[in-house]
Amino acid sequence: VLTAAALLLEERFPGAAACILIRDEENDRLLLGAAPHLTPEFQSALDGITISGEESACARAVNRGETTVITDIARNPLPDSWLPLK
Repeated sequence: VLTAAALLLEERFPGAAACILIRDEENDRLLLGAAPHLTPEFQSALDGITISGEESACARAVNRGETTVITDIARNPLPDSWLPLK
């Protein structure tokens, strides 16, 4: 279901690479739910992101209870450690 949702987003927004993360509250992390068109290296980097701080756009969104859409990862203002994998 999550992969189908990601593919639907990618279809709706040509050129986009959708990623759906799931919150693991017990371990304070985000787990990869679906990212059908991201490289395996990028998927690995996203899987398990700590959400206790605001060091990534994903963690910031969870902490603030906001939806995050990054339209240009190279110009993302937050210092994501996995940015070189783009």
